[in-house]
Amino acid sequence: MTIKGYYHQSFEIIKRNKKIILALTALYILVLVSGLIYNSMTYTNSFSSEDAKQAYDEFFKTTMVKDTFIGNFIYIFSHNIIASLFRIVTGSVLGIIPVFYIISGGISSSYSLVSSVIDKGVYYALWSFLPHSLFEIPAFILSSSLGLMIFISVLKKDRIKNVIRAYKESLIVFTSVILPLLFIAAIIEAVVILIYSF
Repeated sequence: MTIKGYYHQSFEIIKRNKKIILALTALYILVLVSGLIYNSMTYTNSFSSEDAKQAYDEFFKTTMVKDTFIGNFIYIFSHNIIASLFRIVTGSVLGIIPVFYIISGGISSSYSLVSSVIDKGVYYALWSFLPHSLFEIPAFILSSSLGLMIFISVLKKDRIKNVIRAYKESLIVFTSVILPLLFIAAIIEAVVILIYSF
């Protein structure tokens, strides 16, 4: 199969499962918007003093941030690959897990955005979150959708045949669509971390 044919097959799989993808996308947006509204009304500055803020920034740098672009890129890219694969694989065990990660992702994103806006300003919040999220969030939604797709295949007749097919299709979409999205997201986030952390 040619690369063009490989991508064509990937988008056919996505198109065939668009109801699942749209449903999880709508769920993420609903949780995100609800979280933004709730956190905007209830959030207070998480730093009791300037010293506390500096201590947090230093902790973030020493535990989450590497000294080089390559170090940040490898850390982010590998972490997101594992997270995406986990969403896919756990779908066959229990379909609620990929859905749970969509909900928890919306909650954590809303909290991070509100806390960043309040503690560091709108400009910082948008530039530290939005650019890489435009690629990362669709990748995670697709991963959860594939996990749910696998779970649905377990419930069909000819279970083994359908599950094997679902895993094969998930591998195709993962390698041709999700990996490139995560790759781009990791590059952007690694750059943003270096700009805003040092």
